Amino acid sequence: MSFKIFVIDDDPVMSEMIQDFLRKRYDHVQIFLFGTGEEAMTELYRKPEVIILDYHLDSLEANATNGIIILRRIKELLPNVPVLFLSSHENPDVAADTIRYGAYDYIVKNETAFQRMEIMINNATGHLSIKSKLKNQKAFNLVLIILLTAMVLGFFIIMLL
Repeated sequence: MSFKIFVIDDDPVMSEMIQDFLRKRYDHVQIFLFGTGEEAMTELYRKPEVIILDYHLDSLEANATNGIIILRRIKELLPNVPVLFLSSHENPDVAADTIRYGAYDYIVKNETAFQRMEIMINNATGHLSIKSKLKNQKAFNLVLIILLTAMVLGFFIIMLL
């Protein structure tokens, strides 16, 4: 499966670790790294399938917008794209805020973070795949209904002649 993942984290070491982990786990993944949310926002036209977002994004640029505000902006433009919050904050209020504003999950940066991130990416991309298949099935069902209706109408027209 080929898909795009945005990683928005101001820590270049963490971004590289995430990128290395994802490349080992997924064969056909395109990974885009961003040090600020503002940078990522200009690239949303690429339509990522998953976004991994940090909370504090101000170590490279002191006036950079924090992750919650970026999350809200992303959800305005791409409401169906799963956003995984990956943060060192263990504050339940921060976690609750991210979920309230549309994050798919909140993952604390600790020894199990990458395993949980992989599970959440698999879940998120699985949900997207199911939604796509359902959309295709609905279109197919509509075509079948139209054809069946045309056949029934044709049959009645022939019977009347």
